[in-house]
Amino acid sequence: MGHDNVAGQSSTRGVPVVVSLQSESHTLDDTGTAANVPGPTRTELGAGAVDDVVQGEEGEDEAGSQPMEPYVGMRFDTLQIAKDHYNSYALRMGFSVKMNTSRRAGNVLVKQQFCCNKYKKPKADDGGAEAPPILDPIPDPRHVDTDEEMEDEPPIFAKEEADARRMMHVMAEFYGSEMMVPFGPKAITNLCTSFRRDDTKEGDLIETIAHFKDIQKTDPDFFYKVKYDEEDRVVNIFWVDGLARKAYTEAYHDCILFDTTYMTNMYNMPFAPFIGINRHGQSFMLGCAFVRQELASSFDWVFGAFLEAMDGKPPDNFITDQDGAMRQSIQSIFPTTVHRCCRWHIMKKAQEKVGWLLCRNPGLSDDFNKCVDFSFTIDEFEQNWVGLMMKYEAMTHTHFEKLYEYRSTWVPCYFKHRFFPFLQSTQRSEGFNAVLKRYVNPHNSMLNFVKQYEKIQNHILAKEGCNDYRTEHLEIELWSNFPIEKQAYKTYTRDLYRKFREEFELIGHYNAFQVGADIFELKSNQEFVAKYGSRNYLAQARVGEGSYLCECCKMDKDGILCCHILKVFTHIGVYVIPERYLLRRWTPTAVPSAPGTRYEQPDEMPPQSKKQIRERNMIRFSETSKVCKWF
Repeated sequence: MGHDNVAGQSSTRGVPVVVSLQSESHTLDDTGTAANVPGPTRTELGAGAVDDVVQGEEGEDEAGSQPMEPYVGMRFDTLQIAKDHYNSYALRMGFSVKMNTSRRAGNVLVKQQFCCNKYKKPKADDGGAEAPPILDPIPDPRHVDTDEEMEDEPPIFAKEEADARRMMHVMAEFYGSEMMVPFGPKAITNLCTSFRRDDTKEGDLIETIAHFKDIQKTDPDFFYKVKYDEEDRVVNIFWVDGLARKAYTEAYHDCILFDTTYMTNMYNMPFAPFIGINRHGQSFMLGCAFVRQELASSFDWVFGAFLEAMDGKPPDNFITDQDGAMRQSIQSIFPTTVHRCCRWHIMKKAQEKVGWLLCRNPGLSDDFNKCVDFSFTIDEFEQNWVGLMMKYEAMTHTHFEKLYEYRSTWVPCYFKHRFFPFLQSTQRSEGFNAVLKRYVNPHNSMLNFVKQYEKIQNHILAKEGCNDYRTEHLEIELWSNFPIEKQAYKTYTRDLYRKFREEFELIGHYNAFQVGADIFELKSNQEFVAKYGSRNYLAQARVGEGSYLCECCKMDKDGILCCHILKVFTHIGVYVIPERYLLRRWTPTAVPSAPGTRYEQPDEMPPQSKKQIRERNMIRFSETSKVCKWF
């Protein structure tokens, strides 16, 4: 159904604008073309004529809620009257109307098209070709196409409102009169909307669980678990694929990040991924969960499901956002796990609380970061904090005091002996947040969320495969000729070797001095060394035992040797890194039971394949030559 409203000219005497509606269901003349039959205007008919038209040919009265059927040439005084008439007529006939395209001449509306709310432009014929799999795009609210916006404008009279009105008629019959109904149309509309939302949600969850069962047909180790409440409504969901389960149990259970602050789905259920770190230092997902309420009982269930999926093996070290209920649950379900809060979230909140104070004190931000990042013992941090508070008295009675109260949950020196690799810059959580916002639309269904999770995981696995290939087949130039660098190059994955080389390049910033039987002091010859500041460090080297320690504790935290110990190696002539300092989790064989690398074939193409490609090219060239002769 489509109609065009054409606005006529208004005279200087104040005659109302005449709006003409031209129907697509025109009357055909003898030639088969649509005949535009003019109709009388309201001003031409007068009041009596209008009454005759409303009464019909028989002169029988019709109720005002029964608008007469539009006809060719029908006119209205204003566009709003036309809207109201078509709304009422469409409601009676069981459909709804929306405004489609329009045209203006200056500030004057000269054309307005009405159409059925189900009307859409036909899609272009693609010949039946299957579209390539792509990640679902997320619309940018800053850019909206004008034509599409006009087409997708909500219906003038929404179907939901029509259903509410029908329900009011039913309730009026039940109570005997509409005036006796104890609630209004708005209450019925809200109730119908809630029913519809629950039905949609229930159907979505059923489809999601069915999708999980389909995955298990191709991935028998795929694990999922669903919790229902007393009314059989889903309150928590957890799932993890088979490859992630194996990777966690065999190699990557040493450090896990769990965060519920990324986004929520269309049901306002927070999305909570378990994020691990693979052999390339790359983030990947080790399971995901939806929780309806962020309560200790909810986290108990999620962590219990995670523990069940991972053969009862808890994470060694656990990072979460700052949440009391979550902390309580971790202590209950993962009693042996070392828990710390994500510094990114803490700093983000602190910026909101004390941003005004940082602006008024330009040096405070740098001094604060120096106190946190370069205090390598708890006593040192306490002393530096006191000095910071004395220097900036404005810090008292602010959020800084709150930060100090729970310092043991986020300040690095409290976790210097625990494995939290490459998290000093706090960018891992922020980076994964950007990935989710790019690939996942929080307003989509749960099933869509699950499928997008699969696409992200496949993308990560593909990138991991590319990194494996780079490790095995691509050569890069070494920074030096030291044997320990060549050993690291052959042992580590390519990305971890680069981190090792960045560390190894810093040995030139320190001079080593032996200050005891097996103690060396590393004195900085620079004003400031990246990641280590301007301080000196003590390192212990027991060559006979093959034991090396440094007070910076980088080996404990990141799993690779620091530049201070590497400087001692070059100073005393150590040519081989002991195996205990080359963690297997940073090597290509990090997951022992993995069936080798997926790029075992040589770079050189087999002769038979070369022959087939050459033949195909010759045939194509021959066919092209024949075609070219015709031009």
